Amino acid sequence: MRGKSWLEKNPNVAILFFIGCTILALSRTTIEANLQSSNMIQAANRAKSEKEKQMEISEALLTKQEAIAKRRFKNGCIMVVAMKAPDKFTSLTEGSPVIDRVRKTPLGANNVVCDRNGGTSVLIHNQEGESVVGEIFYTGDSALIKIASKNANARYALPNQ
Repeated sequence: MRGKSWLEKNPNVAILFFIGCTILALSRTTIEANLQSSNMIQAANRAKSEKEKQMEISEALLTKQEAIAKRRFKNGCIMVVAMKAPDKFTSLTEGSPVIDRVRKTPLGANNVVCDRNGGTSVLIHNQEGESVVGEIFYTGDSALIKIASKNANARYALPNQ
C-alpha cells in the first residue's frame, strides 16, 4: 500500500496556499501601485532633502558674503554716485567700470566701491584688462550704509523702471 502524499495529508494547508496565491494574483495591481507610490514618495523625499541642503548652502554663502560686505563698508568703501548727477546715488553693475567723475577715468582694480542699496564690490580686471565691478556682495545693515552715504554727500533717488 502506498503512503499518502503530502497533499492528501495536508489538504487545509494546500487550500490556504491556493487561496493565498489567488489573492496575491488578484492584488498584483494594488501591490504594484503601492510600490510605485512608495518609490514616488522616496524620490520626493530625496528631492526635498536635496533642496533643503541646497538652501542651507545658499544661506551659509549669503551669510559669508554679507559679512564681507559689512567689512567693506566698515573699512571704508567708495560710494558710487551718478556721473551726470553727482548729488544722486546710483547702483553697482557687474562688469561695468566705475568712473572717477573728476578725472573722467575708470578707478583702478582693487578699489572697494559700494552703493546705497547695500552692494559692495572690489574692482577687478576683466578679460580686456579694464577695471570693472566684480564680486558684488550685499548687506542690509542700514546703519553702515547710512554712514557711508553721509560721507558721499549725495541724495538717494529710486531708479527709473
